[in-house]
This record gives sequence, C-alpha cells and structure tokens, in this order.
Amino acid sequence: MRKEHFNLLLDQLELQCDFADYSFSKFNELYRELPHTKALIHPGNKIWFFLRGFTTASANIAKLLVLPTEDESNYNERAKEELRSKRIARKLLIEKLNVNDQLPIIASKKLRNSLEHIDERIDNYDKPGVKLDFNRSVAPNFLRKMKGSVQLGNQVTTFDKTDYKENLFYENNTLYYAAFGSDTPLYEAHQELLNLKKKVEELRLQFNNGDFDTEFSY
Repeated sequence: MRKEHFNLLLDQLELQCDFADYSFSKFNELYRELPHTKALIHPGNKIWFFLRGFTTASANIAKLLVLPTEDESNYNERAKEELRSKRIARKLLIEKLNVNDQLPIIASKKLRNSLEHIDERIDNYDKPGVKLDFNRSVAPNFLRKMKGSVQLGNQVTTFDKTDYKENLFYENNTLYYAAFGSDTPLYEAHQELLNLKKKVEELRLQFNNGDFDTEFSY
C-alpha cells in the first residue's frame, strides 16, 4: 500500500469532517435565532442548505470508512490488485481510528439515500392515490416532547418523517431532521462527528510523525 494513498484518504476525511462541523455550526446558529413559540413554514432556505451540507458531508465520511465490497471475480489482474489496495488502505484507516460500530447515526444510509435519490421521491408524487402533502417546516416548542400536528390557518401541518416532507421535529426531547420519509437525530449525529474529528486529528499527528510508516510498502 502506498503511503500517499493513505494520506489522500486521511486528508479527505479531515476535509469532510470540517465541512460537516461547519455546516452543523451554521445550522445551529440559524436554528437558535428562530422564534420557537410557533410553527414555522418555510423559515428560509439557509437552514435547509446547511442541514443538507451536514448530511452530505456525513455521507462522504461514511463512504470513506467502509470497506469496498465489489465482486472481483470478473476483474482482470490489474483491477483486482487496485481493489485489494483500496481495501488494505481503508482497513488500516478504520483500524487506526478504532471506529468500528461507533458511528451508527453517521453510517446510516436512510436519510442519505432519500436525498441522493430525490428525483425518485419527487416522481412518487405522480402515483395514483398519493396525497400531495409537502412542506418545509420547523416544529414549535410546545411539540417538544413528541412529534405531532398543529393547525395553521386552514391547514393541519404534521411534524414527523412522513413522505414528501422536510422538517425539524421533536420526539422524546430529541431534535430530528426529516426529509422524504427518513430522519436523523441531529445533536446526537453531531456528537458522533466531534468524537470522530478528534480521532482524525490525533491520527494526522501520528501519520506526520511517521508512527506507522512500517505499514506502507513504498
């Protein structure tokens, strides 16, 4: 395994951790400025921009910390060797970070897939019998203990992970970001990120010091 290959993986992991942390921080600033005594419909695009930024960067982190699983049976020898090299580099990265099973929220594919396949979710609107019920909204504080519904003019708005919605809602005092039928607990996900970020920073110091140069062939 080339040392530079591992360095590139580690560099990208550092970058995605910074992206995710920055996006969450900006989201949190905007969220805390909102009036939380009433339901908010379409509270502006910036809050969703940073939420999606956090989700996208978290998804990239998860991809970097998963071993490639391609079937190499139909590969030529050169392709097989490249795949084995990728697996060795990822395996070393995972081992050095010691993150096996420690990122259950970040590693989840549900919300990531909902946003990555947004075109398919939108196309579902066209199915017979599907009720169009879409909004971007933030639940008020009086729904803090559980997800629920409020009357907004002539419309009843539900705060949950119902298909075709993108919103923030509370369940058991946990804030969730929901989009197109999937959700994630935000502050818990951010704590996972911070724990990982600290480990990545420590690994960078070890790498720069040459602490595990014997792992590399050239």
